[in-house]
Amino acid sequence: MQFKRRVGKLVIFFRISLGLFLLLSLLLSGCSSGLELSWHLPKTDSLKSLINQAVEENTELSVDLTQQSKVAKISKDLFLIDYNVDEVCGYYGCLYSLYILAQNKQDYQHIWSSYFQPYHPPEKSLFTISHNFTNPQYPCFQIHQVKQQDYLDLTYCFDGNTYRLTKSSIYSISSK
Repeated sequence: MQFKRRVGKLVIFFRISLGLFLLLSLLLSGCSSGLELSWHLPKTDSLKSLINQAVEENTELSVDLTQQSKVAKISKDLFLIDYNVDEVCGYYGCLYSLYILAQNKQDYQHIWSSYFQPYHPPEKSLFTISHNFTNPQYPCFQIHQVKQQDYLDLTYCFDGNTYRLTKSSIYSISSK
């Protein structure tokens, strides 16, 4: 009888251990490898309007960039803009902006802009998306950069108002 009880406890311990191992494996793999963004030219009037609004709010350009700029839909109401023109690129990189669809489902609200170099490690895209455990509606995203002899990985997460840098890592190109 005591042998059966020990085997029963061992089986329960094994099941719990296996469950925890699988859960941690899933969480860690989700953190380390993000989803790549899918960039598209704006095809709908709504997205063309978003591009025009973003150009007006973030640049001094007075041209229609709806034929050059690309949009990536990050989540249901969150859009990343790559202006994709030399006029918004410079020493610090190229301009990218993040907009959210307002509650009225017609207007867009600017929540973040930054400059990044278009250079990224060959095995990674410039932007990848990962889960945001503190605010699941707004995923985190990583920016992968090449800076001289190093890879720079930056992670931005939504804090309720804007996207903030939450983690940065530098790797030597020779160590990757």
